[in-house]
Amino acid sequence: MTVVDPDPATGTSAVAAGMLAPATESWWDLKALADFGRRSLELWPDFASELEAATGHLVGFSPSGTLSLACTAADRRELA
Repeated sequence: MTVVDPDPATGTSAVAAGMLAPATESWWDLKALADFGRRSLELWPDFASELEAATGHLVGFSPSGTLSLACTAADRRELA
């Protein structure tokens, strides 16, 4: 498969749609999904480096963490 982006680093690739945040993007009662997300996040730094080396293009990977906010007491309990 070949993916062609006619206008790189625009659209959804420049916003949260490219975010890797398994802690906030899965339900913990779906353990297999949460495990998959965590493992994917672990693999991404090496994959990004390999991709950049192979293509000569920066992928913009930035392991900057995720901020999770609790708006209610129930949210606080879930995040604890």
